Amino acid sequence: MPERKPRSKQTRTPHDPPPVSDMPVESIPDGKASYPIVGLGASAGGLEALKLFFSKVPQNSGLAYIVVVHMPPKQPSILAELLQKVSRIPIRTALDGETVQPDHAYVAPPDKEINLYQAALQLLDFTNKRDHLSIDFFFRSLARDQESNACGIILSGTGTDGTLGLKEIKHFDGLALVQSEKSAAYDGMPRSALQSGIVDMVLAPEEMPEKLIQYYAHRRFTIADDFIDKSESLEDTQKYLPKVFTLLRNHTGHDFSLYKKNTILRRVTRRMGLNNIREQDEYIRFLREHPPEVEALFRELLIGVTHFFRDPASFDVLKKDILPGLLDRLGDGETFRAWIPGCSTGEEVYSLAIILRECLDGFPKRITLQLFGTDIDQKAIEKARDGLFHAGIATDITADRLNRFFTREGDSFRIGKEIRDCVIFSVQDVIKDPPFSRLNLLCCRNLLIYLNTSAQKKLLPLFHYTLRPEGVLVLGSSETIGGFTDLFETLDNKWKIFRAKEVPAPLQAKVVFPTGAGIYTHAMDVNTHEVKAPDMNLGSITSNLVLERFSPSALLIDTKGDILHVQGRTGKYLEAISGPPTRNVLDMAREGLRIELSAAIRNAAASQKRLPAGIFT
Repeated sequence: MPERKPRSKQTRTPHDPPPVSDMPVESIPDGKASYPIVGLGASAGGLEALKLFFSKVPQNSGLAYIVVVHMPPKQPSILAELLQKVSRIPIRTALDGETVQPDHAYVAPPDKEINLYQAALQLLDFTNKRDHLSIDFFFRSLARDQESNACGIILSGTGTDGTLGLKEIKHFDGLALVQSEKSAAYDGMPRSALQSGIVDMVLAPEEMPEKLIQYYAHRRFTIADDFIDKSESLEDTQKYLPKVFTLLRNHTGHDFSLYKKNTILRRVTRRMGLNNIREQDEYIRFLREHPPEVEALFRELLIGVTHFFRDPASFDVLKKDILPGLLDRLGDGETFRAWIPGCSTGEEVYSLAIILRECLDGFPKRITLQLFGTDIDQKAIEKARDGLFHAGIATDITADRLNRFFTREGDSFRIGKEIRDCVIFSVQDVIKDPPFSRLNLLCCRNLLIYLNTSAQKKLLPLFHYTLRPEGVLVLGSSETIGGFTDLFETLDNKWKIFRAKEVPAPLQAKVVFPTGAGIYTHAMDVNTHEVKAPDMNLGSITSNLVLERFSPSALLIDTKGDILHVQGRTGKYLEAISGPPTRNVLDMAREGLRIELSAAIRNAAASQKRLPAGIFT
């Protein structure tokens, strides 16, 4: 390839970006179009929203559009004709197998579901599966086929269709737009998407085309300019990123300096595009002057996208080949402990709890389950605790599991008490907060890929420390244990399942142990898994123990566990956590109290009765 001459700094001063249509239109070999493909989903009230949208689409936007609307099957539709009357680009009913072209729009026929494969339309007959949602179905195929070239837009409609598909688009770095609730005739679908926390822009339909063209022009400019990886910008980046990290830490309490720099830069550049900012210094000023943008960037970096039984074959392997052996090693009356860091909104935690419960069906021993799901995102943890999920989860969960482990509530499913009672969710930063211990299973999928090598080298020995001898570590399919083959042996290479090795005594290992106040390296006897604590002031300890033992302590909380009033000293039971302040008693409960406390809160709220005072003593 010819050598690209570096662009001068003068060429990157703010100016109107070139229209997307000025870029060459072609398809690359892997089937991903070189132009963005926009999916629009609508239901009740959607016709007016679609008319407003297409009335503002110019002839040369350089984007392709695919429309999916809830319509009665086996009835003729004139939607394409109605939209053509207000549109300057060709709009027609989709034909099976045709390749999507820029500056064209395609409407899904009423009797077919629409899928996308290598930028070609695939029309499929409807299935009889319960709660099969056509917009989610299409958005998911759009995300997997076009990845960062995908854009999903949810317009007026009732229900929750489109939300899970929009999450999938966001997972592949695509763009997520939603019609503003005040402009929607029916706000159910837009509101559902907004509550997911993954929406990039909320606009009236007639405002969307201009914003799309502006965003994708910015994106094409930065890609063509090698904006992220360009060597000439390395020095500028080294000065720029610490400023971003500082603003994020000041606002959220979390340090992103151990995340991979290219990942951070891609996410920052994306936020710059959404705000039509092309200079890094300008974006720093924008962050300082607009605190909501710092929060938006924080959410952009979390990448909290998941769903039930993601990579279902991996759960099959766990259920069939791994969990029975782990459970069999426990004695009657013992507890199986699992930790799922980076759990987002809890789907993976609940999925794991479901297969564990199924493994215990008919099991001869009485085993208690105790699963800990943690994440740095307070909002995600609150949603996980709530345990209420969109009806679209029926796509990922069998009918038998839905009937047994969930209850239907309107357009949603709520996780059942059998599963909810064995799960605890709390806010935790895996890099700096103390870990759980004595674990039988640690499931950390697709978290390490976002962290740099330094962070991974600290976490993997720590993960070994948290596991009981022969405990199991599960990583994501793109993650490895690196050079730590002395700590783990491979059980399943495809699904990255490892068993913790017992290290012979008296060998000592150095574990970087996060404490919340900092990171310290302690000598650890790996045979007993005990950390040698630093010297303490015995007089101070004695005084504190006396005060904690004899001072009356009480909390007034609401049904969600948020603290309303504190009386007395509570340090024996609660501790402050790192990150943004929280008032939730489950976040602050010390280890050993969370399971019982969570169950007690739910029981007290359900029964409206007093529980025995000695339940936690």
